[in-house]
Amino acid sequence: MLQSNFFTGDVSQLAEHKGLVRVHLAGNKFNGTLPVGFGDMPSLVMLDVGINQFSGPAPADLGNASNLEFLSLYGNNFTGEVPASIGKLLKLKGLDVRYNLFTTLPEAIVPAINRSFFFNHTRLGYNPWKCPLPAFIFTNPAMSKGATCS
Repeated sequence: MLQSNFFTGDVSQLAEHKGLVRVHLAGNKFNGTLPVGFGDMPSLVMLDVGINQFSGPAPADLGNASNLEFLSLYGNNFTGEVPASIGKLLKLKGLDVRYNLFTTLPEAIVPAINRSFFFNHTRLGYNPWKCPLPAFIFTNPAMSKGATCS
């Protein structure tokens, strides 16, 4: 739990510790790309890297963290596609990708969003989404707040 300390730098060494269960890095100034490796943590149930300065694509290996329940990428500069592999996360209860530069929500992620829908902890808004977005996300005001597409 390293949240809210204004730490800087990269977090690549953390991604090498395979036994971590919860990683809270929110509210710092970590930058660069989020390294590959968090998806290879078999015990990881929560990954929160919100409100940092990460950029580039989110790593596709995040979908390999089979016990992941909560994933927050909130408030960074992630770009491109939300990793399609997240659709494989059978235990996902919450996904927060608000306030990034994501443009594509792949169809493969819809099963995970559907599973997390009833927990009401999924947030997709405030990204420059390209159309189309799955229609069902607009049935949940919390999930869709700020979600528009062009």
